[in-house]
Amino acid sequence: MPFTPDNFRNALFKGGSKEFELIGLDVFVNALEKDFFSSIYVTKRLTEKNECLLTLELTCNLSLAGLLFHFKKDEWGAFHSKGYSLTKHLKTLESKNPFTVDIDEFSIFLKDTAIIINRIHTQSVTAELQKIVSEIGRHYVHMTKELGEMPFEIYIPVFDSDDEEVNIDTLIDGPVFIERDKEEYYKYWGLYFESEKKPLIYDLESRMLLPGSLFIFP
Repeated sequence: MPFTPDNFRNALFKGGSKEFELIGLDVFVNALEKDFFSSIYVTKRLTEKNECLLTLELTCNLSLAGLLFHFKKDEWGAFHSKGYSLTKHLKTLESKNPFTVDIDEFSIFLKDTAIIINRIHTQSVTAELQKIVSEIGRHYVHMTKELGEMPFEIYIPVFDSDDEEVNIDTLIDGPVFIERDKEEYYKYWGLYFESEKKPLIYDLESRMLLPGSLFIFP
């Protein structure tokens, strides 16, 4: 069954961190809720490098097709407003605090699917979110089995396990965190379907669905 926001939080929890105050968080969330047509739940953790990493979980009462419709009309996400919403509000939030702030995971829970976007380098989510959503629209037909079945979870990105640089430490913040090129977002995505026992990999270049056993999921 698809993850709910509650059990998704439990699944992605990476260990405890000390409680700390993030000044301006309420204002940040309220602004994003308006721009993304969503209610937003935020978790935060402070790393040893004095970096605050945020997990943003958006619950949006739209289908994926509906989100793409509003995205194409320049409504969802406020990407073309004066000062792109996510970047602008994140910078404002950071300016009020004595540490850097970045988005570790950006998850969108829709009526028919969940999209989980992971950080692969500093500020990668804010920099690439608009293009990622655009690519979802461009590949919509192929990744839904020619409109035959909607995946209930979409993980962006997943990595080929043959890549020697990839290990679990590349997916979490830590002393061996490896910043990866933005193009990794546009190679492979992980898809879960109700009709499949195991996840499938969507290859964006070939527009084909592949077995997922040789890929690493976040």
